[in-house]
Amino acid sequence: MRATVISINQLYTRFIFSVFSPFLVWIVDVWSFEIAFYASALILGGLAVLALVSLLHAIHIREQYV
Repeated sequence: MRATVISINQLYTRFIFSVFSPFLVWIVDVWSFEIAFYASALILGGLAVLALVSLLHAIHIREQYV
């Protein structure tokens, strides 16, 4: 089971990269690498915050039923 979880994690990471990389390349072409790095940080930071909120919500719901 551990290998399956790692595989799904890598698949998710590659999916996120493949979705956002054309957008980041477009930003580099139009503006600069610096702006693209900031955009990447905002996108990945936003996804991390979304995942954290989702996790905390799931923990809160689980504690209600225990």
